Amino acid sequence: MMKLGEAASRLARANVEPPPGVARSDAIANRNWLIHQYDQIDRGLTWVTLTRDLPGWRAVLEALFNRAQRALASEHSDAG
Repeated sequence: MMKLGEAASRLARANVEPPPGVARSDAIANRNWLIHQYDQIDRGLTWVTLTRDLPGWRAVLEALFNRAQRALASEHSDAG
């Protein structure tokens, strides 16, 4: 979740809008909490986030990841 929040923060700084259904601000806030308040982590709430929220994000983001992967593969084959 820390890596996801960091990636969300970097995309925000690059003015990349998240797709509908992905609460980027939640990912960033969660990352900040985990890094700075690690001694106060609620493992039950963390489990809910991992099992309820993130699978939905994966479904939404998977199409974008696949499209990016195809674009990178195409650029690589065009360059060679």
